[in-house]
Amino acid sequence: MARVKIKNLKRLISNVDKVLQDTKQSTNLLKDIGKYSANRIKEETQKGKQLSVDNGKDAPVGKQPKLSPGYIRYRKRLRAGTANTDLEPSDLMRPGVSHLTLTGKMLESLKFSVSKRKGTVDVFPTGRRNIDVSKDLAKRGRTYLGMDRKGFNVIKEKVLRVLRRNIRNFNK
Repeated sequence: MARVKIKNLKRLISNVDKVLQDTKQSTNLLKDIGKYSANRIKEETQKGKQLSVDNGKDAPVGKQPKLSPGYIRYRKRLRAGTANTDLEPSDLMRPGVSHLTLTGKMLESLKFSVSKRKGTVDVFPTGRRNIDVSKDLAKRGRTYLGMDRKGFNVIKEKVLRVLRRNIRNFNK
């Protein structure tokens, strides 16, 4: 049986690993993913969709749970300006639709942070009240900080595009 000896295999594997690490730690890529993720979460939540918390895996993605009749009545009074509160409803708020936009402040507060060392992006609400509201929503099954299959695929394509570019440019 003929044997083929591949020279410099260790160096080749080391170079591939370097390209992967450079791609994983690309600040521009991570910021792009963070910006896209925060916008996707806002847009889909405003449509009343509940995003998967399994980050793109085949988890059920559907609508947010229905609002109670009493809460719908309260939101109608809020929209009409007759509710006994100082809350200003968002222009996006629709009384009968559960889309987490009563005032719009929580979704507008979404920010992202990038960890270049870990190669991760985190999307989260800012402000004490928004964080508390977000935790309460999660306890009640109203998840919104996740990613659906379509969003996951867009992120995957962004990563692949940068990885291909880094591979092309590696030996230049």
